[in-house]
Amino acid sequence: MTDRFLTADACQALIKRIVALAAGGGSTTVELDSSWVGNLRWARNLILSAGDVRDNELVVSRDVRGAQGHTGINQIDDGHLVTALRRAERLVQLQHELPETELEHPFIEPFPKPAIWSDSSFNLDAESRATGMQALVEPAQKAGVYAAGYIQVSAHGRATMDGDRVWYYPYTLCQYSVTVRDREGTGSGWAGVDGNDWSKIDAAGLTAIAVDKCLRSRNPVAVEPGRYTVILEPQAVCDLVSILFTARSLDRDSNEFGNPREKHDSQYYHESQLGYHKGPGYSMIGERVFDERLTVSMDPMDPDASFPPFLRWQVAHPVTWVKDGVLKELAYYRTYAVRKLGLDTGGLPTWGSFRMSGRGDATSVDEMIATTKRGILVTRLAGLAPWATNDLLLTGYTRDGTWLIENGKVSKPVKNFRFAEAPLTVLNRIEQIGVPKRVFRPNAPGAIPDGYAPVVVPALKVRDFNFVSLADAV
Repeated sequence: MTDRFLTADACQALIKRIVALAAGGGSTTVELDSSWVGNLRWARNLILSAGDVRDNELVVSRDVRGAQGHTGINQIDDGHLVTALRRAERLVQLQHELPETELEHPFIEPFPKPAIWSDSSFNLDAESRATGMQALVEPAQKAGVYAAGYIQVSAHGRATMDGDRVWYYPYTLCQYSVTVRDREGTGSGWAGVDGNDWSKIDAAGLTAIAVDKCLRSRNPVAVEPGRYTVILEPQAVCDLVSILFTARSLDRDSNEFGNPREKHDSQYYHESQLGYHKGPGYSMIGERVFDERLTVSMDPMDPDASFPPFLRWQVAHPVTWVKDGVLKELAYYRTYAVRKLGLDTGGLPTWGSFRMSGRGDATSVDEMIATTKRGILVTRLAGLAPWATNDLLLTGYTRDGTWLIENGKVSKPVKNFRFAEAPLTVLNRIEQIGVPKRVFRPNAPGAIPDGYAPVVVPALKVRDFNFVSLADAV
């Protein structure tokens, strides 16, 4: 382990060296993610690229009477460390000082300690990845189709300091995704997942799913756009709703849950738009925002969605954001807690990770199909972008397997659609809820530094999903 990323002792020595190089008083905070990443990429059943990367992502923060400056660097020799420190110290001079009550950033103990280290992920070296890839493309070769896939495994040593203490946490990550296309370019299938333990990822099973979707989606027909009953597989649900649970904070004006009910009240309009109040009338906390069967939570100890428990001085704690459809909490940082809530805590940050579950008996996708007279089955969504920011209306495309359902059966593959929907609205038009499953979510925006934010969601059957046009793409 020591030859791929920095050990706990090496991280502690490096952080102490950085603190010793600081100048100008105040305090220094350091966050370090030392990592090894191994990857393999293939297309048309042939390896395209492979590599092993070692890196150190270092964030140095200088704090003088509450005025803060931050800078990032990946070189850890003294020359580059001094340069980074001086840059952060120059940035301090451009910031406002804060009151004494806001200067401290307590690191709350004890923080949770999920078991997210896996030897099977760490031991998946270049030779093992290449050998495994050959077995994964065989089903595509036998079916006469092309597979394009990506394997990535990584091991990290995360370190942060709290006063004179240095906290260190090792963990592993792994991802696998595969897209299968037919030779004529008319059919496409996809499957993928991420996790911490490579031995728990059924790569062969995912490949079989992608091959099957490709073969069944060949020669799609055009179906008139419009509003349909839609069955969204778990990956499509994640693609659509993740934006609701990424960096949505009480102290940000981009939070769709923070708007006041009565916007005409000019006395409070400006502050409430900035999220400066918590409670009825100033946020939607306490109000029903989703279908009453839905609950959304976050927990670093979740056995299916664990993640590193700390980021700088922030600690992730179990939280239920939505309970039985009612909004219970919104994320906030310590500055907001001190200023507006009167709480001396480390805040309630969001990592971008979440679990969505449904109350009552879960329904399988096959059962959803069997109870649908006419609808659309969707594998996943891509190309999502805001269409209207006021109500978070999104647009995007269906991809890699879309089928028409008629009289309780999948009848034929259909051409992809472009859709226009608001996730909040979709989550209030649910007819059936499936079994929550871990999905594929690399490089989540707003997540912890390496982009890792595990998500567990169910398949959903939704009525009146709005497809606005056909998309002439596989």
